[in-house]
Amino acid sequence: MSDTVAAIVVTYNRKDLLIVCLEALRNQTRKPDAIYIIDNKSTDGTPELLVEKGYIDQLPDINSTSNQVISHNITWAGNHQIQIRINYIRKFENDGGAGGFYEGMKQAYDTGYDWIWMMDDDGMADQKQLEHLLLSSNTHRIDFANALVVDINETDKLAFGLKNYKYKKEIVEKDVITNEINPFNGTLIRRSVPERIGFIKREMFIWGDENEYFKRANTSKITIATVINSIHYHPPSKSDYGNVFPFTSRYRVLLKPNHFSQYYYRNIGYINWKYSGRKDFWVTAILYCLYFLKLFRIRELVKFVNSYADGKLNQYKS
Repeated sequence: MSDTVAAIVVTYNRKDLLIVCLEALRNQTRKPDAIYIIDNKSTDGTPELLVEKGYIDQLPDINSTSNQVISHNITWAGNHQIQIRINYIRKFENDGGAGGFYEGMKQAYDTGYDWIWMMDDDGMADQKQLEHLLLSSNTHRIDFANALVVDINETDKLAFGLKNYKYKKEIVEKDVITNEINPFNGTLIRRSVPERIGFIKREMFIWGDENEYFKRANTSKITIATVINSIHYHPPSKSDYGNVFPFTSRYRVLLKPNHFSQYYYRNIGYINWKYSGRKDFWVTAILYCLYFLKLFRIRELVKFVNSYADGKLNQYKS
């Protein structure tokens, strides 16, 4: 009997992109056995569109104070009739991408699937992505595999960069790039991984949960690789950087929108302290402090110091 695969798609207020993502799963050469749609309390009519498109057969109660699960079997026609289990989980609160991926991973794991295939709603899997991920994972004994994430608008360009590569043509490896991935964008995780290292750190909310899980797996000597012929299409990175010193970009800091920046500061504090070493932790702290002092952004400086310290101490507040 072949291995079973559950796809996890986390969504929030991007109903049209979600449908594109789901259609790409529907058209896989090797279809998943189940799809978990984790809805972080969308307000844009996501469940209504899912009913219209036939992915679920009833609407959730939008006033519910607990998570709701709507399960529905659909048959996808092709050369063979294949039945897929759709599990729509409507969250009663938005606990970010971290909470969404935690919920999806745990649900799929508890149900007993052999593989967990993870992505956001704004990405799109190439038609042979899952087929190639499974083949390479079994051939190369990879437990934590990722598709190669390319720019959905310029498919010869990598969406986020990988290793030192910016374009597909620069890649010199033949089949896989070891210990380098862009999680959770077409990420296939063997069941043994959460068995060994646990689930995603859901309290991170956003910006860091995927990096923390990757580093946790890497530290635990789990085999990790990007499968070069498995493609995931995604919008390019929109990261904004600030130069700490004038006339050079050698020292720069990653910036996030002010209204959510505390989550990022806290998460990098946790990750740097636990995985990157004391030197990197303090260098990052100094660079951010210098950057905000240079611009007289005292309020943001105080937010950074407090949040970064919370991360170091693993103090996550609700």
